[in-house]
Amino acid sequence: MKDKKWNIFSWLAEIIKTKSDYKSFTPEQWKSFDCYMINLFLSMNPDYVELVDEVQEIEFDKEKLYRIYSNFIPRSHKTYSPYIKSKTSKLKEEKLKYVSSLYEVSLKEANEYLDLKPKEWFKDLLSKHGLDKKEITKINKL
Repeated sequence: MKDKKWNIFSWLAEIIKTKSDYKSFTPEQWKSFDCYMINLFLSMNPDYVELVDEVQEIEFDKEKLYRIYSNFIPRSHKTYSPYIKSKTSKLKEEKLKYVSSLYEVSLKEANEYLDLKPKEWFKDLLSKHGLDKKEITKINKL
């Protein structure tokens, strides 16, 4: 494993499958170890989320974090961690900006408006501000 280029997936494989001794890694390999990304990817697996939640509250150096995870996470050859995407899409952000500018509120408040109001409310809002049906339909698809 020492010859290949190291990345997040190499480290996840080490933590979950291989479990090599932390002293066996070179300084060059340790440079590619990113505590934030390790926590992020491990937390996407429901089996590890509680452990990650506890561990990330304490700031560890790279070697200690590797040792904790490799010791506490059981060896597994097959593991699946679904990538959890953000719920806010770029398209919804456009709607938020529109509501925010019309009502002169923050994006957070605009998001609450969109979540609490019925879909027809947004159409009516656009109509009241002089947009024609074609533009309303285009924006409402966001």
